[in-house]
Amino acid sequence: MARNSENQGGAGEGDPQPHRGSRRQMREDIQVLQQQVREAEEAQQRAEEENQALRAQVNQRILGATRALDTTM
Repeated sequence: MARNSENQGGAGEGDPQPHRGSRRQMREDIQVLQQQVREAEEAQQRAEEENQALRAQVNQRILGATRALDTTM
């Protein structure tokens, strides 16, 4: 009887259906990766929006400094 249990599944690892488990694991891995991609895209979008806001602030300060110089000349 021990031989039958060792030969089941073909892998000898005690997992009678290694393909089913590995497919499930692959699906889970894909879902995790997809979630990581979504989170990275959201973070990138936030970074781009922050970059735009900072550029606008810099441009406003440059404009204000330029106007201040123009009035002193």
